[in-house]
Formats: sequence, structure tokens, C-alpha cells
Amino acid sequence: MNTLFRLFAFVIVIFLAGTSDAKLSGKGTSTMKTIEVVVHRGANYLAPENTVPSALKALEHGATWVELDVRKSKDGVLYNLHDETLDRTTDGHGPIQAAVSAEIDRLDAGSWFSPSYRGVKLPRIETMLDTLKGKAKVFFDVKKGTPVGELVQLVRQKGFEQQSFFWFTDAQMIPEFVKLAPEMKIKVNASDIAGLKKWQEVCKPAYVEIDPEKITKEFTNYCRKNGILVMAAIQNGNEEAYKKAIQAQPDLVNIDQPELWERVVAESKGIHEYDYASYVDPRIGSKGLGRVFIGPSCPFGMVKPSPDCTPSPNSGWLPMPERVDGFAQVHVSGTGGGPKYGNVLVMPFGDGMDRVSHIDYRDYETIQLGYYDTRFKQSGIRTEITTSNRASFYRFTYPEDSLKSLAVDAGFFLGESPIPDEREAQQFVGSEIQVLSDHEVAGYTRIRGGWNNGKAYTVYFYAETDRPFVQSLTWKGNRITDAQSQYDSAEKTGALLRFAKSDKVVQLKVGISFLSSQKAKFNAHSEIPHWSFEEVHNGVLAQWEDLFQKIEIDPSTPDAKKRMFYTALYHTMLMPVDRSGENPLWSDPEPYYDDFYAIWDTYRSSFPLITLIDPQRQVDIVRSLINIYKRDGYMPDSRSGNSNGRTQGGSNAEIVIADAFAKGLKGIDYELGLQAMLKDATVPPGDNEEAEGRGGLIPYLELGYIPHGIDRAGNRTIEYSYCDYAIAQVAKGLGKEDLYQQYMKQSENWKNLWRSDYEHAGAKGFIMPRDKEGNWLDSIPIGHSTRWQPKFKYTPVIFEGPWYTKWWSMFFYEASSWEYSLSIPHDVPGLIEKCGGAEAFEKRLDIFFDKGFFNVNNEPSFLTSCLYHWLGKPWRTSDRIREIIAKNYNDGPIGLPGNDDSGAMSSWLAFHMVGLYPNAGQDYYLIHTPLLDSATFHLAGGKDFKIIAKGLSDKNCYIQSVTLNGKDYPYSTLRHKDVIAGGELVLKMGKKPGNWGKEMGLDK
Repeated sequence: MNTLFRLFAFVIVIFLAGTSDAKLSGKGTSTMKTIEVVVHRGANYLAPENTVPSALKALEHGATWVELDVRKSKDGVLYNLHDETLDRTTDGHGPIQAAVSAEIDRLDAGSWFSPSYRGVKLPRIETMLDTLKGKAKVFFDVKKGTPVGELVQLVRQKGFEQQSFFWFTDAQMIPEFVKLAPEMKIKVNASDIAGLKKWQEVCKPAYVEIDPEKITKEFTNYCRKNGILVMAAIQNGNEEAYKKAIQAQPDLVNIDQPELWERVVAESKGIHEYDYASYVDPRIGSKGLGRVFIGPSCPFGMVKPSPDCTPSPNSGWLPMPERVDGFAQVHVSGTGGGPKYGNVLVMPFGDGMDRVSHIDYRDYETIQLGYYDTRFKQSGIRTEITTSNRASFYRFTYPEDSLKSLAVDAGFFLGESPIPDEREAQQFVGSEIQVLSDHEVAGYTRIRGGWNNGKAYTVYFYAETDRPFVQSLTWKGNRITDAQSQYDSAEKTGALLRFAKSDKVVQLKVGISFLSSQKAKFNAHSEIPHWSFEEVHNGVLAQWEDLFQKIEIDPSTPDAKKRMFYTALYHTMLMPVDRSGENPLWSDPEPYYDDFYAIWDTYRSSFPLITLIDPQRQVDIVRSLINIYKRDGYMPDSRSGNSNGRTQGGSNAEIVIADAFAKGLKGIDYELGLQAMLKDATVPPGDNEEAEGRGGLIPYLELGYIPHGIDRAGNRTIEYSYCDYAIAQVAKGLGKEDLYQQYMKQSENWKNLWRSDYEHAGAKGFIMPRDKEGNWLDSIPIGHSTRWQPKFKYTPVIFEGPWYTKWWSMFFYEASSWEYSLSIPHDVPGLIEKCGGAEAFEKRLDIFFDKGFFNVNNEPSFLTSCLYHWLGKPWRTSDRIREIIAKNYNDGPIGLPGNDDSGAMSSWLAFHMVGLYPNAGQDYYLIHTPLLDSATFHLAGGKDFKIIAKGLSDKNCYIQSVTLNGKDYPYSTLRHKDVIAGGELVLKMGKKPGNWGKEMGLDK
């Protein structure tokens, strides 16, 4: 090399080095290399080793390697177990080498996991490899006594020779391994170069594990020269440890919190997208009574695609190993009663096109915000789903040898019954399908009934694939033909589509409309004008992130509480559904919302929470309710499939309007709203009282109560009283004094069913049945026969009658007199007086909670835990709420204590976690001890309202004093206007109840 060339080369090197340094130091840029993630404990499952679900969850957060701890059973089966014994991880006992596989396979992991994860099994190594094939690479931590030859054979059999590395707890095993598997890689542990050199005398390591703080430049350079990859090991990692590891720049990290690592890495790159969305776990409340929807959905989204596991469940989904019939596009969340929707089913399959049903079973399942993923056991087909507001998006990955096919079923729906017109069952009316081209199918399904016993609704669809069909057939009934369309003749129809053998991946858009197939096509093309699955997924995440950012909780909050909180917000905003521009009954520019399921459930806490997070959304919802009155005659208490029904108690849309009015929401025609409220309160709905209006209205107005013999007489009387209070408040605000006085007087009608002399379990005075003559009824007759009337004794703990009584026809709906007698949210002072004063009322509340009369899984008791506020003892409210949440809520699949009821259970939790709770229809919140150190509401107009609990801990759980914007605040309630004005509410916490909160301040 000549001197000139040497000089030129030197200058180029210096230039490049300077450029590199500039990039590293430049703002908003990073040249940080990708660090591969090895996970040894899954995603916050906190077991000492990976299980199938924890490993899959870890992969969602960017893990590329899964650590498997290899131990053998007595009969030689290899298991993934960290400890030598079974004691800590399962409900088994003793060393694994003393137990046979049949016994181990029966063991439950519940003794290590929380009760929510009961049923998780100790996995076999073979099972883990089958699960991880094509998804992850494997680090084998080979325990002493493991048969090396058998492990090597299994690794080769499963195809992981080049997708793995090994570490041996007993170094004596290494020579045998090197001899049997010279092509496989070994990892060693070292703390410096000298230690690594000692291992190089024994084997040829491909990886070295080291504490990140001991990674030096010299160590890294030595490893590079010797072809050894550096893995930083972080046990029980925290954010600070992960930041240090990133700075050390190893090739791999071995960690136990991949979701935390994912966030720390993103922040180090200047990426902060979806920080809050990452804490949403749609599985919370999916098992047990919660019944939440688990598939992807936009906020208040019209389309909700997910698997339908038999036609039985309300939300479509059931846990594995239940079968999957396919993936329908429209669902509800958290509901009880009979199912609704489950329309337009798609199902990939890989065998012959000679049948209309292609059920299969899930091999695994990934459920996360805006995304669903599964692979079928029989067909081997992988299905991924995301969605926009009105169109779902699928990605099917077929095995190479599969006959790559897809069924589109226009006849499927949930809740089908062989009994014609069975109550609460959906009933088939008709369907139609047409193959439009070699990549388009359209049609509709028409169904009636369901929980609200509604009129027929029609779901139109347009389905488009990114790969052409090479064959298409259609069916009607069970008759498959090569006809390219099937008209509606009251039989179920569908299409079978086959793709080319080379089409391993097929994507599908399904646009939905309640107007026409052409509108469904417009929805699909306007919302998803491309074929990028990731872009659609990012779009739904961005919509949710915008909402979650409205409430920022303390960063130090434990992840479990973050998941509980943000998932609660998520569940609250799944329903009602925004169908503006999709109303087949009338056309006008007003917003249109459907699937109020039911306002009886959601008026108490869900709508007040939406008011804080997204006030314009709440304005649109209220306008929709009023417009339904204008066009349909009555506002709904429930509405689904464009039909009102069913009423469960009061005409509770009145409370929603009153809540909006009290909190000053603009853009609502409150004069028209008052007309709608008065229609409910004055005009009987005739024979349609199950669907809308006020059933039993005439005797309510004549007698001041609803007598027994009319369905749900007890809770209707109570709830009509509350609704009358709501009417009074709006009337007063609009300057209608006469109406105000009239309805304030009617709001006391609950007292007409208060039986002051009735005693039960140490309490006196209850809402009890009364006949139209005014007589109290100790025994209730069933039926309307004049010749024979069976009776049963009625007590304050009854809410289900004998077998011969109809659930819908009881004195109370879904609750007992113990519950409803404490559910007078508009007149708690009057209730305290009826109960005998403050001392007797406190005793009554204690009996209610301590003797188990409180029903956590139902809405009539939502406010009851806060009633201690009216006694000047908000600390007792705090005690009750913390106890209720600790016993009944968690971040697992059984994390909700009852039907989520369109987010009702979830919104109750979210409010209490921040330390506020609304009294719906009124303008204040009750203050109590939060579960979070701080919560900041980012409000409209750029204002913030922050709640800080100073010194909050398990012991410091009592409010000593409060300041609002730096000034002492002695009251236990907070006005809505003070929240939306912005500011800071500081709660000083202590170990014992203080003197704060003896006054509510409602008269201030």
C-alpha cells in the first residue's frame, strides 16, 4: 500500500468514526444493536420455570429464546422443572425422580400460581418443543441425572439442533454431549476472561453467561475473537438492572420479565408508543362469571371478531380444550341471559370441500389487546385476527401440505335452540351469499330474538381475500353445489373457497354493515385500503392508547395493578357500540349507538367514567338515547340488534341524562331529553313493557308503589323513585319548578314499600311486598289463578323463588331485599332515618357485609360500600372497598366477580382504584383511600387533575387530611366542576383513622 493510499484510508476511517459518534450522541436517534431475549420464567407468571402459556406470553413481548430446565421422572420422561422437587411448583411432593409421569401429568400448578391459574400443568419437554417449533429457539438448562443421549435424540427429532444451546449443571456430562452432538452449541458461565479460558480447555463454548456489570470491553473483544456470544444474566430483574444491561450491549439477555424489558428497550430508543395499552389483558374476567369478550375491538367498535366455541357462550369464546366452530364478526361483552349475535362465521380448513362444518381444536392461544392468534391441532392452520371499527382483518397461515381452504358461513349465530321461539334464544330468519369474483364474497344473515327478545336484525358482509380462489362452491342447508350464489329462502347459506397450493399465507378483510353489502364493502375498503396486518393492528392500538393516556397512574404501580386498572378502562369502553351511519330504521345526522346491554348495569359507574375519559363520546351516547326516543317512541333501558329491550327495573336512561346535565355536558338538547324522560314517567308502554318504558306505571302513579302481582314490583318501585329524582333535577335546571316539586315528591315513593316493623338478622325495616289493598305480604302467591295459588314465605334474603317461580317475575330483579333496601342513592339521609338513625344504620351496614348479605357480583350493591360516608366515617368505606377488591378482583382470567355487564364491574373497580366513586345522576364523587399512589386525569382543554396519596402503603391506608390545590379540604366528596377545572387533590395517609371526612360538604 503506498503512502498516499494509506493517508486516504486513514482519513476515511476517521470520518466514519466521527460520523458514528455523532449518530450515537444525536438526539432522537440510536445505533443500539438488537439484543436477543432469553426468558427463563415467562411473562410475569412468576413460576420458577416456563410453562406453555407463560412461554407464549413471553414471545408476545419480544422474547426469541425460551429456557427449559430439563429433569427426568422416575420412568424417564423429560420435564421442564427448575427445582429438584415438585413441592414448590405443583401440588405434588418429593423429588421428580421419585414420581412417574402419569402422576406428574395430573399435578396442578395452583399451589405456586395464584388461584386464577389453576389448571396449569408441569410441561413435558416434548410438549414445550412442539409448542415452540417455528416460534422460538431454546436454551436447555440440563440438570444432573438427565439422560444426555435421550435429550439429544429428542432435540434432533423435533428439529432444534440449530435452534438451541445447552448448559450442564454437572460438567461431567459435557464430554458425552460433545461426542453425541458435536454440531450442537454449549453455553458456559464465567465472570472474567480467565474463567472463560478454563472452560475452553473443556469444550468449545458458543455462549457465555455473565453478570452484566462484569461485561468489560476486554471481555467482549475476547469473546468476539473466539466466536463466543455474550449473554447477560439478570435474576429478578428491575428497570434499573435492565438499563445497565442495555448499556453493556451483550448479544443476549437472560431475564424473567420480558414485558418490562420490552418497555425499557423501547424507551432507550425514544419509543413510547402503546405504554398503557401494553398493560391491557383481555383475558381478565374471561373465565368464571366475567364472560368478557376476548377478541380484538376498537373503542366502542361495531365489529368484534373472535372465536366461537360452540354456539352457546354469550361472548363466543370458551377456554381450551373446547372446540372452535369458526370466527364470527359481531359479539357482545360480559353479558348474562341469552346470547346475541355471533354472525358471519369464517373458518379456515385444509381438507375436502365436501361438508359445511369444519370444527377444530386449539393447540395454543394468544390473546392481547387488538390481536388474537391460534393454531389448530387437526389442520395445523394458524389464524391471526385484528380489526378496525367496521371491518375485521385475518391472516391465515396454512401448512405446506394443506388444501388451503376457507369457509364463509352466513347462517351461523349464537344461542341457537331446537325449540321454536324459545325465550332468549336467537332464531334464524334467513341468509344469502354470493361469490362476486375470485377474491370477493358478499351476503347477509338475518336473525331475531336473543336476550332482549328483539325484532329481526340483518348483518350484511363483504369478504375479500388478497389471494384469488382457484375453486369456489356454495351451500344452502347441507347441499353443496358449484352455484356461485344462494338466494334467501329461509335456509342457512355459505361458501367454500380454495386457494392455490402455493398460497401459504392468505389474508382476509370482512367489512360489516347493518345497511347493505355495498356499505359493508365501503367499510372494508375505507377503513382498510391496504393489506398490512401490522398497520391495522397498530391502528387499533393507537385508538386505545389515546384513551388510556387520559388517566396516567403512578409509574411505580405494581404491574398486576396496572393490568387491573387499564384492562378495567378497556372493558368499560367496549360497549355500547357506535353504529352512527349504520341505522337501518331511520336516517338523520344524529349519533346512533346500539348494544346498551343494559343501562340498568352501566348507568352507575360506566357512563360516569366515560364522561371523565371521553366527554364528547358521552355527549354522543346521550344524544343517541334521546334520538331513539324521538324516532322509536321510548328511550331504551336496554337495546340490541336495533330493538329496545329488555327493561330490568327503572327507565334508567333518565339517570344517564341527569348525570350529563349535572356535570354540564354541552351539545345535548336537554329540553327534548326532558320530554323523553317524561314520556317514560307518564305514558304506559302497553303490552310492550318488557321492552321499554315503565311497566306497572299506572298503579305506581295511583298508589305510590307497584303492588305484588306485577313483575319486579320491588325494584321497579325503588328505581322509578330514583328516575323521578333524575327528572326533578333536570326540570329544576331548566326552570320548571312545578315539575321539580312533583317529581321530588314522587322520588319518595320507595318509602311506600318500607315495612318499618319487619326485623331480620338484627336489622329493622325493609322494602317488602305489598298488595294493591296496602296489605303487607309475608307469603307470596304465585300465578294468577283464582282457584289455586301456591305460596312461599318471603324473607329479605330471597331473590330466587322456588322452582315454579319465573326468574323474571320475582319481587326483585337479581337481588334481595337486604340489597335493595340499601339501594336508595338519591336519598341516603332519608334511608338512614328509616333505619333508625346513624348508629342503627352503621350496625345495619356491618351486618350486611359481615353476614354475607352483600353481593359483590351485582350492580344494586355498587354504592353500598360507600354509605359509611354519610355517617362521617369514610375510613370505613375505604376498609370495605379494599377488602372487596382483595377478595374478588385480580389480574387473572377469573379476575372479575360477576358478569362484567358491558364494563359495569370493571368501571366500579377503576373508580375505586383511583379513590373516587360517583353517585350517578348527581355532580359529586366520594373520596376514599385509593389503591394507587397517584392518578392524573388529562382532561379536555389541556387541564390535568391529579390525585396523590402521600405515604400510601398497606399500613398507611387511612386518610389523615386532604388538600385541594394547596388548601385544606375537610369534605369527603368532590364536585365534578372541581375535577374538570384541573388541580391537585393530595391525601395525606396514616396508620389509623383520622378526623378527616366527618362532613360530606354536599351543602357547600
